[in-house]
Amino acid sequence: MCEMPNVETYHEKALECMRAAGEAHDSGECAELLGLASVYGALADYVDRQHEHGGDQDHRRKDS
Repeated sequence: MCEMPNVETYHEKALECMRAAGEAHDSGECAELLGLASVYGALADYVDRQHEHGGDQDHRRKDS
């Protein structure tokens, strides 16, 4: 199984995108970079939730 990047990695990527958006000369490029920053933030939240639940990626009942 492929190992998932850690929360800090996703947060760093989100910050990089936000910084780049601040330097963008085109409003469309800025919007795309901010959207990408949002995706990286969501991934960070997802990874953080997975760690809170002990890394259990299969939340279905085991006895079904």
